[in-house]
Amino acid sequence: MKKLLLTFTAILASIAHAADGPKETAQTFFHELFAGDADKAAELIYLSPEVIQESAQQGIDEAMLKNQIIELITMRREQAVKEGGIPTAEVGDITYTSSDKTAAKVAITLKKPKSGKSGGESDTLDLIKTDNGWKINLQ
Repeated sequence: MKKLLLTFTAILASIAHAADGPKETAQTFFHELFAGDADKAAELIYLSPEVIQESAQQGIDEAMLKNQIIELITMRREQAVKEGGIPTAEVGDITYTSSDKTAAKVAITLKKPKSGKSGGESDTLDLIKTDNGWKINLQ
């Protein structure tokens, strides 16, 4: 019974996560990135079959690749702390880049908490819709 409940909970969580759109995925990614949960942030990054294959040719399996991503996320958070604190991420407009709305760009502005500036570091984030919901596409 306990195993059935755990399985059901996992299915519900994956359904809820898959229902998120590109904007919510970007918000969740930055929340997890700066909240310190690198594992959850890494789950939102898309690893294309090409990236996995290229890594495998270099002797890096998918688990090792995910661990490297987690390390990079952890280092990015630590760097932000050293530079004056955890920034806030403002997620802006979504632009779908494919006619079937399976690829999108989301405007992001990172604001440093101690700078007092109204602006921040702005960029766009590429996302791709997968069978497991929207993911950050680092290409």
